[in-house]
Amino acid sequence: MSSGNTDEWSVSTSIDIERKGPLWEHNFELEIALQDSDGERTEERFGGNYRIRRDFTNSQWFVFGKVRYDRDRLLGIDNRFTEGGGIGYQ
Repeated sequence: MSSGNTDEWSVSTSIDIERKGPLWEHNFELEIALQDSDGERTEERFGGNYRIRRDFTNSQWFVFGKVRYDRDRLLGIDNRFTEGGGIGYQ
C-alpha cells in the first residue's frame, strides 16, 4: 500500500503444486494480480492451469490433458477457457 498524492494498493500471488507418481503426473498453477489506484481498478488478472499426464507401463507412450482459465477484464477477457490433450512418445 502507498499513499500521498494517490492512494494505491496492489497484491499478486501465485501457487504451483505438482505431484508425480510412477504412472500419473498432476500439475496445478494459480495466479492472481490486483491493483487499485484512487478507488479505480487498474489491474485485475486471474489465471489457472491444470495438467495431467498418464504414462503407460513398460512403454514410452503417454497421454496428457490440459485445461487453462484466464480472466483479465482490463484487456477485455471476461472468461477464457483453453483445453487440450493428446498422445505422445518420449
